[in-house]
Amino acid sequence: MFDFRLVEGITDKPYVTETVKLVLDGQKRINSLFYGLYEPNKPLKGAKNSHRFYLDLEPVLDNKLEDAVIGTSERDSRGRKKYDELVKQHKALPFSQLRDSNSFNKWLYREQDIWEDKEQELLINIHERLHKFMVPVISLSPETKEEDIVNIFESF
Repeated sequence: MFDFRLVEGITDKPYVTETVKLVLDGQKRINSLFYGLYEPNKPLKGAKNSHRFYLDLEPVLDNKLEDAVIGTSERDSRGRKKYDELVKQHKALPFSQLRDSNSFNKWLYREQDIWEDKEQELLINIHERLHKFMVPVISLSPETKEEDIVNIFESF
Protein backbone atom coordinates (compact mmCIF):
# COMPACT_ATOMS: atom_id res chain seq x y z
CA MET A 1 0.00 0.00 0.00
CA PHE A 2 2.87 2.39 0.84
CA ASP A 3 6.29 2.72 -0.73
CA PHE A 4 9.06 2.13 1.76
CA ARG A 5 12.81 1.98 1.96
CA LEU A 6 14.96 -0.28 4.06
CA VAL A 7 16.94 0.78 7.11
CA GLU A 8 20.32 2.20 5.95
CA GLY A 9 22.76 -0.67 5.46
CA ILE A 10 20.24 -3.49 5.06
CA THR A 11 20.60 -4.99 1.62
CA ASP A 12 18.17 -7.94 1.72
CA LYS A 13 14.70 -7.00 0.50
CA PRO A 14 11.87 -8.57 2.53
CA TYR A 15 9.89 -11.33 0.87
CA VAL A 16 6.47 -10.27 -0.40
CA THR A 17 4.79 -12.76 1.95
CA GLU A 18 6.57 -11.36 5.04
CA THR A 19 4.98 -8.86 7.35
CA VAL A 20 6.62 -5.53 6.69
CA LYS A 21 7.18 -3.23 9.66
CA LEU A 22 7.32 0.41 8.74
CA VAL A 23 9.03 3.08 10.81
CA LEU A 24 6.95 6.22 10.69
CA ASP A 25 8.78 8.20 13.35
CA GLY A 26 12.38 7.79 14.46
CA GLN A 27 13.86 6.61 11.16
CA LYS A 28 17.10 8.55 11.66
CA ARG A 29 17.58 7.19 15.18
CA ILE A 30 16.99 3.60 14.06
CA ASN A 31 19.21 4.03 10.99
CA SER A 32 21.98 5.43 13.19
CA LEU A 33 21.74 2.61 15.72
CA PHE A 34 21.68 -0.08 13.04
CA TYR A 35 24.61 1.45 11.18
CA GLY A 36 26.72 1.81 14.32
CA LEU A 37 25.94 -1.63 15.70
CA TYR A 38 26.15 -3.69 12.50
CA GLU A 39 28.80 -1.78 10.52
CA PRO A 40 27.46 -2.39 7.01
CA ASN A 41 30.13 -1.88 4.39
CA LYS A 42 28.06 0.79 2.70
CA PRO A 43 28.28 4.57 2.82
CA LEU A 44 25.46 6.42 4.52
CA LYS A 45 23.24 8.54 2.31
CA GLY A 46 25.23 11.58 1.21
CA ALA A 47 28.62 10.08 2.17
CA LYS A 48 31.26 8.68 -0.17
CA ASN A 49 32.72 6.13 2.24
CA SER A 50 31.42 3.83 4.93
CA HIS A 51 32.11 4.81 8.53
CA ARG A 52 32.95 2.99 11.75
CA PHE A 53 31.82 4.17 15.15
CA TYR A 54 33.55 3.86 18.49
CA LEU A 55 32.52 4.46 22.07
CA ASP A 56 35.22 6.53 23.75
CA LEU A 57 35.06 5.24 27.33
CA GLU A 58 36.61 8.15 29.22
CA PRO A 59 33.79 10.57 28.32
CA VAL A 60 31.29 7.78 29.11
CA LEU A 61 32.76 7.40 32.58
CA ASP A 62 32.74 11.20 33.04
CA ASN A 63 29.00 11.18 32.16
CA LYS A 64 29.65 13.16 28.95
CA LEU A 65 27.79 10.84 26.61
CA GLU A 66 27.43 13.51 23.94
CA ASP A 67 31.24 13.37 23.52
CA ALA A 68 31.55 9.58 23.70
CA VAL A 69 30.45 8.39 20.23
CA ILE A 70 33.11 8.92 17.59
CA GLY A 71 32.72 8.17 13.90
CA THR A 72 35.49 7.92 11.38
CA SER A 73 35.49 7.25 7.66
CA GLU A 74 36.92 3.98 6.38
CA ARG A 75 39.23 6.12 4.24
CA ASP A 76 40.55 8.12 7.22
CA SER A 77 43.51 5.90 8.05
CA ARG A 78 44.80 8.32 10.70
CA GLY A 79 41.44 8.41 12.49
CA ARG A 80 41.01 4.64 12.26
CA LYS A 81 44.54 4.08 13.58
CA LYS A 82 43.91 6.45 16.50
CA TYR A 83 40.72 4.69 17.58
CA ASP A 84 42.04 1.21 16.90
CA GLU A 85 44.90 2.08 19.27
CA LEU A 86 42.41 3.24 21.92
CA VAL A 87 40.57 -0.07 21.45
CA LYS A 88 43.83 -1.97 22.06
CA GLN A 89 44.35 0.09 25.23
CA HIS A 90 40.74 -0.71 26.30
CA LYS A 91 39.90 3.01 26.33
CA ALA A 92 37.39 2.67 23.48
CA LEU A 93 35.10 0.02 22.04
CA PRO A 94 33.93 -0.48 18.49
CA PHE A 95 30.23 0.34 18.69
CA SER A 96 29.49 -3.02 17.09
CA GLN A 97 30.81 -4.78 20.20
CA LEU A 98 27.87 -3.35 22.15
CA ARG A 99 25.26 -5.28 20.14
CA ASP A 100 26.15 -8.65 21.65
CA SER A 101 26.06 -9.04 25.45
CA ASN A 102 28.40 -12.05 25.40
CA SER A 103 31.04 -10.17 23.45
CA PHE A 104 30.71 -7.10 25.66
CA ASN A 105 30.87 -9.13 28.90
CA LYS A 106 33.86 -11.14 27.67
CA TRP A 107 35.69 -7.90 26.96
CA LEU A 108 34.65 -6.31 30.28
CA TYR A 109 35.49 -9.23 32.56
CA ARG A 110 38.25 -11.13 30.76
CA GLU A 111 40.03 -8.96 28.23
CA GLN A 112 40.25 -5.44 29.59
CA ASP A 113 42.39 -4.77 32.64
CA ILE A 114 42.14 -1.04 33.29
CA TRP A 115 38.56 -0.52 34.49
CA GLU A 116 37.80 -1.40 38.11
CA ASP A 117 34.46 -2.28 39.75
CA LYS A 118 33.04 1.26 39.83
CA GLU A 119 33.84 1.90 36.17
CA GLN A 120 32.62 -1.55 35.19
CA GLU A 121 29.26 -0.82 36.80
CA LEU A 122 28.93 2.39 34.79
CA LEU A 123 29.82 0.59 31.56
CA ILE A 124 27.33 -2.16 32.33
CA ASN A 125 24.67 0.50 32.91
CA ILE A 126 25.36 2.09 29.49
CA HIS A 127 25.25 -1.33 27.82
CA GLU A 128 21.95 -2.19 29.51
CA ARG A 129 20.42 1.16 28.54
CA LEU A 130 21.26 0.46 24.92
CA HIS A 131 19.75 -3.03 25.07
CA LYS A 132 16.61 -1.79 26.80
CA PHE A 133 16.03 0.94 24.22
CA MET A 134 12.34 0.71 23.42
CA VAL A 135 10.69 1.50 20.13
CA PRO A 136 6.95 2.15 20.35
CA VAL A 137 5.04 -0.11 17.97
CA ILE A 138 1.51 0.00 16.63
CA SER A 139 0.45 -3.20 14.87
CA LEU A 140 -2.21 -2.99 12.20
CA SER A 141 -3.87 -5.82 10.39
CA PRO A 142 -3.24 -6.18 6.65
CA GLU A 143 -6.92 -5.37 6.12
CA THR A 144 -6.58 -1.87 7.63
CA LYS A 145 -7.69 0.72 5.09
CA GLU A 146 -5.26 3.38 3.89
CA GLU A 147 -7.38 6.26 5.25
CA ASP A 148 -7.52 4.57 8.68
CA ILE A 149 -3.74 4.24 8.73
CA VAL A 150 -3.35 7.93 7.89
CA ASN A 151 -5.86 8.88 10.64
CA ILE A 152 -4.09 6.70 13.22
CA PHE A 153 -0.69 8.25 12.62
CA GLU A 154 -1.97 11.81 12.31
CA SER A 155 -3.36 11.48 15.84
CA PHE A 156 0.00 10.48 17.37
